[in-house]
Amino acid sequence: MDYAVAVKKIIAAENEAQRQAAEAKERVRRLLGEQLEADKAKLKKEYEARVAVRLQKLKAFEEAVALEERKQIEQDHDQCIAALEANYAANRNAWVQRLFAYIIGEPLSPNDDFNHSSGNAV
Repeated sequence: MDYAVAVKKIIAAENEAQRQAAEAKERVRRLLGEQLEADKAKLKKEYEARVAVRLQKLKAFEEAVALEERKQIEQDHDQCIAALEANYAANRNAWVQRLFAYIIGEPLSPNDDFNHSSGNAV
């Protein structure tokens, strides 16, 4: 009977070793899963931080471009206003005389020189 007891002890020891190996595998799997989740969270935070920096740089660049475009538009606007005011200053008297002549019904020829009034000044 010593033989049967020895076999039972060997089988019990084998079963215990398999149980402990299964527990160890499960513990390793759980720890690796937790580590994987922690690594994923860390990578996500790192990527989000990098994206935030890139977005900030892109925003600053776009704002600088928009500011330059605005300055160019304002400069073009100022040049147009200056040209309009120069045109007005150069032609004001002619326009006033032509308008006056139109209102009072005098016929005008296209060659009328309104810069030197002919007595019909307003």
